[in-house]
Amino acid sequence: MAHSVPYGQLSLMQKLDFVLAIIQILITGVYSTLTTPFRGENGAPSFKKHIGFKMIRMLYRRMSVEQLQAMNPPSEDVYKAFAKEKGFKPESVTFGDVHTKAHWLGNKNAENLILWFPGGGYALPPTRGHYAFPYELVEKKATDAAVLMLDYTLTHAESYPHQLIQAVDMLRYAINSLGKHPSNIIVIGDSAGGNLALGLLSHLSHPHPSIAPLEMPALLKGMVLLSPWTSFDISFNSYSTNEYKDLVEISAVQAWSEAYVTSAALDVYNSPDKAPVGWWAGMKVGDVLITGGADERMIDTIRDVGETIKAAYPRTTLFIAEKEFHDQPVLRYVLDLEEGEQARMTKAWIKERL
Repeated sequence: MAHSVPYGQLSLMQKLDFVLAIIQILITGVYSTLTTPFRGENGAPSFKKHIGFKMIRMLYRRMSVEQLQAMNPPSEDVYKAFAKEKGFKPESVTFGDVHTKAHWLGNKNAENLILWFPGGGYALPPTRGHYAFPYELVEKKATDAAVLMLDYTLTHAESYPHQLIQAVDMLRYAINSLGKHPSNIIVIGDSAGGNLALGLLSHLSHPHPSIAPLEMPALLKGMVLLSPWTSFDISFNSYSTNEYKDLVEISAVQAWSEAYVTSAALDVYNSPDKAPVGWWAGMKVGDVLITGGADERMIDTIRDVGETIKAAYPRTTLFIAEKEFHDQPVLRYVLDLEEGEQARMTKAWIKERL
């Protein structure tokens, strides 16, 4: 389903409201600073996180997708700025029937390939962290691997299943055009990208009725799901208990999931928690790593779906890091926070397989 709103374009009223929103966010920051010492056990574990998370939640609560997009440059611009920062020449590719774009990190001639599906609720482009963290995985010359970052179409322009078509096209391109063997391919998805990665995994074993099947000569080497968005249901207990410990804003989750699914029915490909018993058995992948933060609002559904997958597919590792927030390996760069156990676990898991 196509939409007609240009990226980041605001009406006069939206621009005026944007200014008011910024003022409200700044006021939230001041108030949070004054009240942080009294946050108690329900608040974030550090002053910096508590203040930063409250401001980010207010940002997502207060601003529309169009306003948020006006604040954030498109994915390709973020990629080019990151390439300039790190001193490498940016290189992008376009493939598939819907002209999907992706961006290279590392030596594209490396034997191993990491396909990265970035988060952002399908509504927002990748942040600098979406390039910084995967770059850390492949920047060393001794690492024989590269990253290809999917630049899927956001929901201001297209909705489900368009992004899943792009994910399948990316894997098809890696195997058929780049000549990569599936046993040398790892798929990584964070947040909404984890949702997309699970959709891809479902499609490989149970082809989506609207997408051409993809036959592979072998299993994928592996898949990593960082705080995957496994359910659009916001009634899970952790949405309440972790409200002040995380940066996820519930109204944004609702708005972004509705923009993604639109009039389509919830199914296994867009909502992994809908998978029946045995769905994940015999998946077309080697090892699977699923991580989450104990302080994130989505942790209950991440744990539930993770345990379901692990029961059906024993080569799955489910790792929950204490005192960590949603998608911390990637989003920590926004507030310049510590690396954390999820990031260290992911790096070790990847290193062991490359």
